[in-house]
Order: sequence, then C-alpha cells, then structure tokens
Amino acid sequence: MISGLRKPNPVHRKPNSLPARKRMTLALGMLCKEALVIAADTQITWSDGRTEHGIKVHLVICNSGSYALTCACVDSDAANTLISAIQRDLRLIDPKSLIGMESVITDSMKAWYESSRSGEDRPYIQLVVGASINRNPSIEDDELGLYFCEPPNTVSRKTMEDGKGYIGVGEGNAVIKSTFCTLFSDLPSPRVCLNRLSYLMYKAKKDCASSVGGDTDAVVLWRGQIQPQWVNRLDMAQAESLGRLIDNALSRVASAIISETYLADREVLNLAGDIQTKGLAYKNSLQFHSRTGEEIL
Repeated sequence: MISGLRKPNPVHRKPNSLPARKRMTLALGMLCKEALVIAADTQITWSDGRTEHGIKVHLVICNSGSYALTCACVDSDAANTLISAIQRDLRLIDPKSLIGMESVITDSMKAWYESSRSGEDRPYIQLVVGASINRNPSIEDDELGLYFCEPPNTVSRKTMEDGKGYIGVGEGNAVIKSTFCTLFSDLPSPRVCLNRLSYLMYKAKKDCASSVGGDTDAVVLWRGQIQPQWVNRLDMAQAESLGRLIDNALSRVASAIISETYLADREVLNLAGDIQTKGLAYKNSLQFHSRTGEEIL
C-alpha cells in the first residue's frame, strides 16, 4: 500500500461496494560501486487482510542493455499491465542510452494512464527502475541509472547527490527511508549494499509486518554488463536474520551518548568490542551468491 494513496470521493464511491484488491507494499533501489540493486519483498496483501506471495521484481534484457522494474501499488493487476507494456516497449525499441530509455518509459506510462480508468478510479502506482546500458561514447555517465517513476510522466533519476542513491516506494518505505538517510551516506560495494539492504528489509518486515513480508528478491545490475545477477534468497534471509544485531548496537550507542554519567574506560572498551564483534558477523559470516552460484563482492 502506498502511504500517500489518494482517498476516494465518498460521494461517488461506496467503500463497501469495492472488491478486495491486491497491494504491493515495498520496493527499493540502491546505487553501489559499479552497480545498482533493485529489490522487493514477496508479500502481497489484499485490502481485506489476506496475504499471498508473488514476484515483484521484473527484468528486461535487450541487446543494448538490461532493466529491472519493481513497484508499489493498490492494484497489482493494473501494475502488471503497466510493467508488461514497459517491458514490451523496451524490447521492441532497445534504447541505446538512458535518455532513450526515459522516453520509452514515459511513453508507455502515458499510454497506460490514458487508457486506464479516469479520475478517482485510476490505480495509483509508483515504480523503481534500474538500467544498465552499454556505454555510448558520446554521452557521459550513460551506463547506470536509478529512477523513480510515476504515471503519467514522472521519470526522475536519482544519484548520490540527489537522495544518496536510494529510492523506496510503498508502505514500508515510511519506516526505512529515515533509517537509510540517518545511517548511510557513502557509496558501498555491492556486497555491503546488500548487507545494508538486508537491514532495511528486516526493519520493514518487523515494523510493517501486516503489509511487508515473505522473501526478499534482489537483482544486481552491473556497469558494462548486460546479464543481471539474481541474489540467492537464502543469502538475503540469512543477512536479514542479523538485523537485530544492528538494533542492539544502535541502542547501546544511543544510550551511551545520551546518559547521566560519562562512560568509564572499561565501559567504552566493552562497547567498542561489542560493536566490533557484531561487525565481524557481517564481514566474515555473510556471503551473497547469485542463483547460479557466483559470489557477489
């Protein structure tokens, strides 16, 4: 569910007459060194509270580039229609630059928007799109792109300067966006990026359990490479299971900083040692592999 969902006009719509709709609730993208990651949870929540699981991350592989799309919405059937149209148009046109890709997505969204229901009945959808395109020598910085998209014509590229290289949409984003902006600011390696992403997913699934859950699907798009890498779901689950370690470390640090007295030397050493131990769990214990077995570094 999108937290900014427009409320229907009660004069024209009767809430009790609406059919139950499926809601896709968390999708995000993050930039990292020489790559970007697109991810989403697999839980789909109906408006009447029922849940099921489905794939929300979709790929398009063309001769000139590869693309990953995911979204948050209140009507997954309408969202799948839009995503299928974007996939079809990308394959048909095979854009040779990020500018060309932006035009394809804009045109696809406009066509979908104009043909969908009007006014208050039009489904509300927000998308996260990642792109990796073979370098065009005439256009600088035209290999990797991370975008926030919204019908009919919003296609906004996000960089480290604009949004710290992060995009999140859906109900869970209300929980994790402030966490990301508070904790992270640098451009990490893909492995560290997946570790950070796992913590954000852990937080969202813990704090928004009614609408975010299931497995985490994540895909890495590499600069200069057409073939994306799906991340093994079991590796993501193992990383998410360590999220409580960061919660505990953050709690201890905050309590030490905001306290009645100064910490004794032994207490400082104990705190530093505890943080170091927790960090070793991420540095030494966790590995991420593609679904075909390659380690992601």
